[in-house]
Amino acid sequence: MNRNALIACIQLNLLRRPLLRVQTVQDCLAKTRDEVNAMIESGELPFAFDLSAKPATRKELRIFTLCVAEKTGWKNPAGQTKNYQLSEVIRAILPQRDVRSTELRNLFACSCDHIYQLADNLKVTRKPAATGGPNSYTVFHRASVETFLAQRRIV
Repeated sequence: MNRNALIACIQLNLLRRPLLRVQTVQDCLAKTRDEVNAMIESGELPFAFDLSAKPATRKELRIFTLCVAEKTGWKNPAGQTKNYQLSEVIRAILPQRDVRSTELRNLFACSCDHIYQLADNLKVTRKPAATGGPNSYTVFHRASVETFLAQRRIV
């Protein structure tokens, strides 16, 4: 994939996948896992989050998509992400309302089982209306998801 196509793909995916898995970042930047971890620790990728379910022994890292896009050479019209405030990043990640578990699964780029494991960290505003089918999702209070992300940011 050429560079322009990669940048276009990242821009398109931003709305659907505001957080990327480490494996995706590795592919986008042609880096190893250790190199990506070093970029996170050094602040080159300023908005990374550990979404692991406690008491996990392994981190579930997710990186804000715009941070990765900048590393590919894309120029963000709003300025560099290193100058963003955490609240701006969270506003870009989450909808401006309470969040369904199915949406959270897509936003966090993880499985439904993982969202279920994270539920202890989030405030439920509506339990599933059914045990299966289209109404079998939980709704989480947006503020609790914001707090979770703020607490899980890797600085």
